[in-house]
Amino acid sequence: MFSDEGSGPVYHLIRWNGTSWSLAEQAPALAAIQMISADDGWAVGAAGTLLHWDGTGWSAVESPTDTDLDELAFSSAEDGWAAGNQGVILRYALGTWWVYSSLAPNPRRMAIDPDGEDGWIFGSWTRGDLVLRWDTKDWSRFYGTVPDGEVLSLDMPSAGDAWAAGWIPGKSRAGMIWHWNGASWKREFGNVPLPFQAVSFLSGSDAWGVGDDGLLAHWDGTGWREADGPTSQTLNAVAMLSAVDGWAAGEGGQVLRWDGSDWSVALPYKDRGPGTNSLYYRFNALAFPSPDDGWVAGSVEGGDFSQPWISHWDGEEWTDVGLFDKKPPCKCSLYAMHFSSADDGWAVGGGDQTLILHWDGTSWQTATWPDAYRLLAVDGIAADDIWAAGVAENTDTATNPGLIFHWDGKVWTPYPVPAGTAWMDTIYMNSADDGWMAGSGLLHWTGAEWQTVASPVEGVIVTLARSPDGTLWAVTDTGAVLKLGGSG
Repeated sequence: MFSDEGSGPVYHLIRWNGTSWSLAEQAPALAAIQMISADDGWAVGAAGTLLHWDGTGWSAVESPTDTDLDELAFSSAEDGWAAGNQGVILRYALGTWWVYSSLAPNPRRMAIDPDGEDGWIFGSWTRGDLVLRWDTKDWSRFYGTVPDGEVLSLDMPSAGDAWAAGWIPGKSRAGMIWHWNGASWKREFGNVPLPFQAVSFLSGSDAWGVGDDGLLAHWDGTGWREADGPTSQTLNAVAMLSAVDGWAAGEGGQVLRWDGSDWSVALPYKDRGPGTNSLYYRFNALAFPSPDDGWVAGSVEGGDFSQPWISHWDGEEWTDVGLFDKKPPCKCSLYAMHFSSADDGWAVGGGDQTLILHWDGTSWQTATWPDAYRLLAVDGIAADDIWAAGVAENTDTATNPGLIFHWDGKVWTPYPVPAGTAWMDTIYMNSADDGWMAGSGLLHWTGAEWQTVASPVEGVIVTLARSPDGTLWAVTDTGAVLKLGGSG
């Protein structure tokens, strides 16, 4: 640790005596420490610093290098390693440190098994970087599959058994855990949080989630496991029709399809062209009345221009749909869709005006609301019982910015949002007197009113979905899963 005493940082070693932590002597800038026993330990740091603990105090040991050292790995009191800048690897044996090689990746993580027979050195972003393995004789480059992110911690309890943990660059909050079984590295995600935008459940043990940077993750009933995908662009929507038929859509107007084995590109990503007024496509919602009748909605934008956009799937191909004969009614986007049947569907959104579109089986009809609300969710149980919800645009912070709308088959009517609820991201209606909304809070519909319910999970609930077995599920933006009711 270090303290700042006015003239820059002063570094210290601290010690735990079984009861409390105490400040030990000052030290050079240190990066790694390993205690072998109560009276034997090592620390390394800046400019080749090597410190040794003998049970009484720390003392400097002559170093064969003046480069910064930041990793240590000892298999026993007589056999150890250190690694540092410029690829330097030091070895400790027979009571002496010496330069072993200059192969180490930079920066690095190092681990050796207790017998000194098996070991690893990882770089930061290992894709394309140097990964070394110790085989009792020498460090050599490893060319097999390795963890696909930044390794922040590495441990090796025995030969042929290693664990690496860290994070995936570019994927906010997306962690990784990998295991070496003696033959290969395999991802072991467990319950590492994943940054979801949307989730679709087929059953309590089969669901897919999508999110930042092309995230595609599968739920098996116990945990999320990330899957390989064909894009690195953010995905905003997912719709699973069966175990062998699913869709995902997101940034750049891209659409992906699942065939039961792999995700592939159905509509390619469209990059934003040069210039501030170049067009950019973004999809936010998917809806499938049937496998050969699907819809994807979002916007096309450029400069000060933003227009709602919808494409249709007819079982063979995706086709763009013309929404407006003349100028669009607002600078806005579509964020959610719901279909009661093939000829009765809704798409909602907003921007500088609230936007509601209705599909009657032939064309999309447009309606707007005088106030500027961005409707983010829509769902219902019948053609004359539909709910939509969202957040106001440019609203005074002293005013509750959330809004709920209800459709009774004739008109949309605003409904008061319970105090303390700022916006809603998702809706699922079970029946006329049982429904849920979630976003900045969790709301339950009793048939008479929307009531605030304390959420048992942290994070924003981004999806409410019912699986075919009747279970209602909620998933947060960090991958927490909550069963709200039903069987299964």
